[in-house]
Amino acid sequence: RLEMDRTALAAKRFGISISDSATVMEKSLRVFGVSGPEMMNRLYNSAVSIGETPVRMVGNFNQVIDAMAQYSLPRAIQVLQGLSSIAKATGIEINQLTAVAMRFDTFEDAAASVSKLNAILGGAYFNSIQMLNASEQERLYLLRAGLDATNKSWQSLDRWERKALAAAA
Repeated sequence: RLEMDRTALAAKRFGISISDSATVMEKSLRVFGVSGPEMMNRLYNSAVSIGETPVRMVGNFNQVIDAMAQYSLPRAIQVLQGLSSIAKATGIEINQLTAVAMRFDTFEDAAASVSKLNAILGGAYFNSIQMLNASEQERLYLLRAGLDATNKSWQSLDRWERKALAAAA
């Protein structure tokens, strides 16, 4: 208990609220079986390694912990780092990125989304099995790679193509 209090107070100096620290500590123990202070340390080190603020990394963790529960702790941290990097680079909230990536969680959903994306882009740029087996981070990279393979950019698409892609992905 004393260690958790010290960790929460140290996190507060970085701008992390006591409430966010408590959420990390409770969920890390419940989901991964890891003590709160250890998880806070991992999140801090992850944030530093990708050039993100600890406040943002803790917030990202709290937003996507339910999606990360399917992974082992090391893999969850790796996926969280990847998603946080993408969120930082794109300016899109991590929960929105995760929602897009989770559209490929079942074979039916992956097949439907991939067939729509391929039809809109006019080729076989995506594979439903590959999307199904990829992590959330990898799915976002695959979506980007598929768009790049068309030699089109988001900016070059017209309004209707953008709407159709957003609905399909």
